Amino acid sequence: MADEKQRLEKDLLFVDDLFLPDIEVHSKSNLPLEHSIEIGNVINDGIEEINRQLQKIFTDKINIEKQRLNDEITEKIEKISSIKNTSDFKKFLSYLQDNQELSGIEESIKQENTKLQKLQSFEKELSHLKSENNRLKQDIINKYREYSKIRKDLITSFDISENDLKITVDFSLNNLESEFDYVNAQGHSKADFLEKLSNEFDSMIDTIFEGNSLKFNGNKTKLDHIEKFFTTDFYSYKFDIEYQNDKFGQMSPGKKAFVVLKLILDFSNSKVPVLIDQPEDSLDNRAIYHELTKYIKQTKLRRQIIIVTHNPNIVVSGDCENVIVANQHSEDSPNENNKVFDYKNGALENSKKIPDSEFILSKKCIKEHVCEILEGGIEAFKKRENKYDIK
Repeated sequence: MADEKQRLEKDLLFVDDLFLPDIEVHSKSNLPLEHSIEIGNVINDGIEEINRQLQKIFTDKINIEKQRLNDEITEKIEKISSIKNTSDFKKFLSYLQDNQELSGIEESIKQENTKLQKLQSFEKELSHLKSENNRLKQDIINKYREYSKIRKDLITSFDISENDLKITVDFSLNNLESEFDYVNAQGHSKADFLEKLSNEFDSMIDTIFEGNSLKFNGNKTKLDHIEKFFTTDFYSYKFDIEYQNDKFGQMSPGKKAFVVLKLILDFSNSKVPVLIDQPEDSLDNRAIYHELTKYIKQTKLRRQIIIVTHNPNIVVSGDCENVIVANQHSEDSPNENNKVFDYKNGALENSKKIPDSEFILSKKCIKEHVCEILEGGIEAFKKRENKYDIK
């Protein structure tokens, strides 16, 4: 209906702008026509009359058409007005308004759905991150438990033995008060935490991520606390050495030195020569004769041993293959060419000497040097022999 009304209004505007131009009479030839003034006037009057009649007819036709268009427009307006006053049209307007509100609601729903999709995506990502976080936590706990198991297994399985020498390992918990000095001591939370840690250290591993009762000093956070817990070795270890049923800490200094020597030689695969300075220190002669020299004779079969000693038992009872005698130059015991230190070497059985030599090393053989230096000389040896009543 509204479209019909608009079409009629457009037609009316078109008709309003119409006009009929005057009729002009033209000659059929370019040559001037010869006529009288009277006939010219008659013809012009005729043309004017025709124009007046045409204009009147045209104007009448236009007015009739304009009236028709106006009548139709008025009719359409009345019909539109009557339609607007009907209950159906009013319902339609109500539905149209509701439709607009519904469109707004639908747009809001669309926007909310977009937000919901983003939220669901975030929740999915959050769920994935939580799962990954839990997996990493469990992985850390499992690794720490593995370390704890290795520590326990080491205590029971670590056993290094060689004849009557034995080495074991033991672990002890450090001072947890100083380890966790950043934990706030107000209330009982810190005391309870340290007590449980001391008594049930491994069981605390499962709860370290969830514990919320502790408060911290010095800008420390729960994350710092967790990092401290899983990156710190709270156990100290020590090796216990036992030789002939004696603990290392209870041994005499000499026996400790002998045990250390055994550790160096028995628990090493090295084949390079080893140099030992006075292994007899703090050992009595019985231990030197029965243990040290026996051990040296066994060990020298697989490794060269060089020993600096003042004890004759080590040289003689240890079956020394090569004895090196050293002498520092002095007026009473000069060296050839005034060397500050000079040396002579050979087996105990070596008898090479130059009795009339002015140099101390050349005057005596190896056996005589050993007897003099280690036994105090033949005279001192015989006196001891008589004292001991050795037959």
